[in-house]
Amino acid sequence: MKYAQHAVLCTALICSSAVAKTKDEVAIKLASDVTHCTFIVTETVGAGNEESALAKHRKRASEAEADTLVIVDSSTTRYRKPSLAGGIQSVTKVSVEAGYYQCSKENQTEQTSSSVKDRLQQLKELREEGLIDNDEYKMKKADILKDL
Repeated sequence: MKYAQHAVLCTALICSSAVAKTKDEVAIKLASDVTHCTFIVTETVGAGNEESALAKHRKRASEAEADTLVIVDSSTTRYRKPSLAGGIQSVTKVSVEAGYYQCSKENQTEQTSSSVKDRLQQLKELREEGLIDNDEYKMKKADILKDL
């Protein structure tokens, strides 16, 4: 009989705000650190442990020409199943969902005042739709204007 236990993982390896990046390596950052980056895709990878899942993500991100990962979600599933030897074995599967971003300096310098204008317009629409209040609007507007 199978049973499953789900647990959210957030190890230092996965949730670090920044990982030292060498040439051709993909960095792991927080979502707040990629506001000026270009989003590429979100993918979910499964593996036997967190390190293997992150290695797969880094490889896929590199193939997608991304230089940054943002971990969206991580979970571990443990279950037991019959083994071929006649006993029961425990199996662990780690699933990590991550967004791939292009955050290189060349990409950041390409952003112009029109992107700031677009962000301000989007922020205004959020306020008008009642999704954010005036205090949140003012705080985020100030953050966007700092980018000029």
